[in-house]
Amino acid sequence: MSMSGHLGDKLSALLDGELDYAEAAAARAHLQGCPFCRAELDATADTRALLRALPVVEMPADLIGSILDQSAPVVSIAAARRARHMRPLAAVAGVAAAAALVVLSLAPHPARTAKPPVSTFVDAHATASSDGDPVTGLAPVAVPASFSP
Repeated sequence: MSMSGHLGDKLSALLDGELDYAEAAAARAHLQGCPFCRAELDATADTRALLRALPVVEMPADLIGSILDQSAPVVSIAAARRARHMRPLAAVAGVAAAAALVVLSLAPHPARTAKPPVSTFVDAHATASSDGDPVTGLAPVAVPASFSP
């Protein structure tokens, strides 16, 4: 169930047959005593029926072709010349990037993380009391009774 105590999105899943047996049984049991969820289930079922009764709309045969025709880039002669002159520069940049990757992959890498001093924490845990954390000296935090993870 949702945080508000109602079924929420599970109503649609119930109608679609997407809930497992236990979830569906729990949802049906909830529906027995919840007029709000029953009304929402009825409204969802009615909306689904209306949408499914709509006629299928066929896509025009030339739609994709007309979209592709409209999106074809217009390239000027000057732009084509600029692109042709940029090719050598792009090739040099690609070779430089590949060389940088090779150098970086071959360079030695220092250890990324240091191993924590586990023995310090084991000793601290063994000597811990309810007064607080022996490593940091912090007092324990009070957790409200209403808190549930």
